[in-house]
Amino acid sequence: MTGVESNGLHLDLVPFGLEHIYDYEPGGHHPIHLGDVYGDNGRYRVIHKLGHGGFANVWLCRDIGKIEVTRYVALKILMAETSTDECPELRVNELKVAHGQHLAEGGSAESICFPLDYFKICGPNGDHTSFVYPVLGPNVSLGLFGVSTDPDSDLRKLSLEVTKAVKFLHSQGICHGGK
Repeated sequence: MTGVESNGLHLDLVPFGLEHIYDYEPGGHHPIHLGDVYGDNGRYRVIHKLGHGGFANVWLCRDIGKIEVTRYVALKILMAETSTDECPELRVNELKVAHGQHLAEGGSAESICFPLDYFKICGPNGDHTSFVYPVLGPNVSLGLFGVSTDPDSDLRKLSLEVTKAVKFLHSQGICHGGK
């Protein structure tokens, strides 16, 4: 390439861990830019991408509605094609009631994380149901094996909590990935 100065960087393979570009077509993901704001009165400002799955992207946001204290949240934005009225996560209020009854009856699923807020984003690829969750921390593997004095025991405890949470969700007709 003559006349173009190179910085010496090049890309040999497609980066791992990225969603496909064709997922940003109608029915797919909503395009996000750092600094975008969402929610009532632009309450959540996007500051970093946390990850993605088969049907959603998750973004670290600053809750700018909380002026007195800086609070960070995770904004999960579903693909338009999965943003239907049948979305199990929209059953949050009835799940909270069932969860409270479950705990009152001696059940154990304290590890269920309920959304703090939810709303729709209307974009070029469709309407996207979006949920705001607390930021829960780094990957388990990053913290568990670097800090724990007994990672085997801690991993067993964590596995038990996940099993209890999934059992509760199954009792409500919900499993990972849908009904």
